[in-house]
Amino acid sequence: MKKYLLIFSLVALVFILSGCLVDEELKKAVNEKTKLAQNELTTAQEVSTSKHAPKLYQAASEKLEEAKTDFQANQFQLANESLDEYFTIIEKANKKAKAIKQKIEAEKKKAEEAALKKAAEKTAKEAALKKAAIDAKIQAELAAKAQSEKQIKYTVQSGDSLWKIAKKLNIKRSAIAKVLDKNEQEIKNPNKLYVGQQIIVQKK
Repeated sequence: MKKYLLIFSLVALVFILSGCLVDEELKKAVNEKTKLAQNELTTAQEVSTSKHAPKLYQAASEKLEEAKTDFQANQFQLANESLDEYFTIIEKANKKAKAIKQKIEAEKKKAEEAALKKAAEKTAKEAALKKAAIDAKIQAELAAKAQSEKQIKYTVQSGDSLWKIAKKLNIKRSAIAKVLDKNEQEIKNPNKLYVGQQIIVQKK
């Protein structure tokens, strides 16, 4: 009888020790899982991901606290179940936060592209206006050059009159009025020209 009692005691002790070992391994595993959950939540908060899905992250945080409470009470199985629920919630939170972040970045990129396009259009418009101003200046210079090439300086000779000068230079008599306009400082009296006097005459 004593022999059987001893065997029974030994078997019971083995079961107890086995149970303790199992509990210890479970405790260790749940503890590691809790740390992993805490690190993930902390990272989400540090990189401001949590602001994109605050309700879900809050729910995940609360579930993690439940797991910690169960763990402290040595309710390792309950703690593990709470952690499983936590990871389900945090996965949804991360997906939602990622989608919102991508949307924000897309809108930001769109705004930046619009700003660049507007700046490019402004630059192109300014360049076009500047080119138009330069072209106008060039045309004015060319016109002035062409005009000056049609003009000659004539030195009055003995016996010259405006009519004779017009005939010599083969210009129309109607151009005489223009000669007077261009030489109003030089020719005070069209009927009195002086030898050596220089006048500007418009060619054809």
